[in-house]
Amino acid sequence: MENQVQRSVLCSNDGILTVDDLSPTILEASQRPSATVSNHRVPQTLADRVADSEREMLEEALRRHDYKRTLTAKSLGISRVGLYKKMRKLGMLETKAIRPTIL
Repeated sequence: MENQVQRSVLCSNDGILTVDDLSPTILEASQRPSATVSNHRVPQTLADRVADSEREMLEEALRRHDYKRTLTAKSLGISRVGLYKKMRKLGMLETKAIRPTIL
């Protein structure tokens, strides 16, 4: 994709990149649901790419099983606790604020 964008920039008129300068490959990819803009950072390392892939798989499995976590975990071949750990690691669970205990 990076090569496609670079090519589009080089072939653009007047140094201004427009939709007309983009290749059909990029235009087709932008129409797919997985190519939508999200709040996730752009993956730059292998670990980031693996985490993004794992997040996408978990989100898709959760949707497919109506957000029932036990069924989702079973379908992925992991335990429910394992699913929770992955979701927490990937920022998919809200963390509860810890309140100090007053004695």
